[in-house]
Amino acid sequence: MKTISHHILLLLITVLFAGALITSCDDEDDGTPVIHYVRVTNPEKSDSLLTGAYMGNLIAIVGENLGDVQELWFNDQQANLIPTYITDNAILVTVPSSVPDEITNTMLLIFSDGRELLYDFSVNIPAPVLSTISCEYVPDGGSVILTGDYFFNPTVIFPGDVEAKILEVTKTQLEVEVPAGAGSGPIVVKTKFGKTTSPFFFRDSRGVILDFDTKMGAGWRPGNVQSTNPDGASGNYVALTGELKADWDWVDNYLEMDFWGQASGNPEGPLFKGNPADMVFKFEVNVVNDWTGGWMQLIFSPWSNDGNTVNSDESIARALWRPWEETGSFKTDGWITVSIPLTEFKYNHTMTKDDLSLVYPDNCGSLTIFVWGLVPEPCDLLICIDNVRIVPE
Repeated sequence: MKTISHHILLLLITVLFAGALITSCDDEDDGTPVIHYVRVTNPEKSDSLLTGAYMGNLIAIVGENLGDVQELWFNDQQANLIPTYITDNAILVTVPSSVPDEITNTMLLIFSDGRELLYDFSVNIPAPVLSTISCEYVPDGGSVILTGDYFFNPTVIFPGDVEAKILEVTKTQLEVEVPAGAGSGPIVVKTKFGKTTSPFFFRDSRGVILDFDTKMGAGWRPGNVQSTNPDGASGNYVALTGELKADWDWVDNYLEMDFWGQASGNPEGPLFKGNPADMVFKFEVNVVNDWTGGWMQLIFSPWSNDGNTVNSDESIARALWRPWEETGSFKTDGWITVSIPLTEFKYNHTMTKDDLSLVYPDNCGSLTIFVWGLVPEPCDLLICIDNVRIVPE
């Protein structure tokens, strides 16, 4: 707090000095409030004058006879005035972070004697930002959460050029109902201040390895495929089930799912094409029961997967998805999308090494998913997985 106050004091001294220089040049002062200019508050950039600023920015208003100001409005939004930041020659104020209903591109100062001072000044409101989605596979009529920023009176357009019904909205989060006829592709969010296109694809059909409808597991453990209890995100899914009672319990009957390239009939070669440094491993997951132990080991291996020794092979890089570690327990409220950059495929199976990397393309022709590892608390798992895919980052 002392550091902030000291910084503000230095700003005030700098701005007051500038204001005093202006006042000393005037022959007469009849007490009328005047704004000479608005500037940034960084003393090293005192010549940076402003005609507008972004919401939440601290600015300096420099002029004369400003000390009696009672209200300061940007468009139709009132700013918070702090008396210690106000002098006759300067006002330090933060531009309101609330979006205006009426845009006048002016600031209005109201003084105790009723006088008003209008000054041209715009509040720069950014276009919306769309960062993530709770789940990329949601049926028509289902709800989905979008996160980002600057969601001011937005319109949401799903692929297929269909508009979504907005259920709830805050500045940083949108809950919308997926419209009938939504297709596959990016989502667009529009406001009167601009628009943005999602970096992700809704119902992403690119790079799908397993969908458990037409693309199935193959090999030692092709997986327990089901469609209900719980309902799927998009048709059938694989269910990883089993009890983990102690560290390194080897419960591979239903806690392992294999997709071996050769056994599946896939042509010899990698399961994906592209530079692993630029790719992301994605899947939908529904963690039904409390997950308190075991790492979801995501393991690529050669097309032939000869001997099925990949689970404990110290030389094979894998990702270890373990969301329960942060709080000790993890479950989802329905389906979510998980994204793991392929650069995170760098661990050995015990997580004692984190400097491995995928051997592409030779060791990327098969895939194994196996829940195995440390178990701080025993758990009876039900983890549902669908739409395993590798897409550009």
